[in-house]
Amino acid sequence: MEDRSKKGVDSSIISTVLVLGVFLLLSLQYFRITPEDSHQNQVLINQSSNDIEYVPTDTKPISVDPTLPPNQSPASITTATKTTGRLDFSDIDTNARQTLVNILCTSNKLRSITGSGVIIDDRGVILTNAHIGQYLLLQNTLGKGVVDCVVRLGNPAKALYRAELLYLSPNWVRNNYKTIVETDPFGTGEDDFALLYITHPIDSRITLPEYFPTIAIDTSDSIIKPGEQVLVLGYPAGLLGNIGNNQNIYIATSVVNVGRAFTFKEDTFDLFSISGTLVSQKGSSGGGVVNQVNGKLSGLIVTTSEEKSVNDRELRAITLSHIDRSMKSQEGLGIGEFLQGELANKNRWFYQNRADELSRLLVGMLDKK
Repeated sequence: MEDRSKKGVDSSIISTVLVLGVFLLLSLQYFRITPEDSHQNQVLINQSSNDIEYVPTDTKPISVDPTLPPNQSPASITTATKTTGRLDFSDIDTNARQTLVNILCTSNKLRSITGSGVIIDDRGVILTNAHIGQYLLLQNTLGKGVVDCVVRLGNPAKALYRAELLYLSPNWVRNNYKTIVETDPFGTGEDDFALLYITHPIDSRITLPEYFPTIAIDTSDSIIKPGEQVLVLGYPAGLLGNIGNNQNIYIATSVVNVGRAFTFKEDTFDLFSISGTLVSQKGSSGGGVVNQVNGKLSGLIVTTSEEKSVNDRELRAITLSHIDRSMKSQEGLGIGEFLQGELANKNRWFYQNRADELSRLLVGMLDKK
């Protein structure tokens, strides 16, 4: 009887330990890292049911200074196979590539950059990052002799068009204007978006198409989830150097899994991580993240972690729902509503109502340099 009792106690203890172990393991899946604590790697248990973390602050925008020294050949291209029950990634890849643009801005006053963008409206509207869009604002303010931006398309990219600003997130500029003079700025990606529109060709022998290829946007929070496969694409240039109008720069695409989900506020799905790929290089900023459920654009690449190998880096992308919420918060209109009507009128409204303040912040910082 004593042996049986002892065995029963032992079994009870083992069961209790196992239950506690499972509980702790499950609990650790629901943590947030606050901006203040991210550098100390403190883990806080999230008592809600949402698997969303506070966004860390130790990431960098990944537009690139084209004068960096070269150390590797141009990026190759990676795709993946079809997943049962979803759209074929090869079809998604083919369609998405037609909508990708490279934005090259050279300057004799500040660091030159190259980044990516995605055409989301057949009139030539490009969704890209604010840290790229600010160069278009400076081009308008300082003149093309100081900042000169061109839109390049194709594989390799060729300079074809000029573009104007439709919208540059005021919140992003107000919070980040000081980074305009930094060589390697940090950022979270919050509010890091801008809208451009293609206005005319560089060469008079080139004509604007009647309609540009586009990708539809998905501003819902229900499609992109941790573990889901997505297509990422951009014009990575971090491994190239001396990028100019004649430099060959190629589209790179890759199918990867969505990693962690982040919030900038409280329980809104604003940003997500993506495992390292060839796209995880400077120059991919403003590139797209396309979901496999409906083939729509669900994310915009904004930052990357700092590991030396591209395979070890973690890309981060803001959700289209974050961009839509941000626009509604700042202007009272979502992306779709904002783009209704004549684009020239949107451009005029921006310069009459937003540009002066933002230009003063940026130019003032440059004058202090």
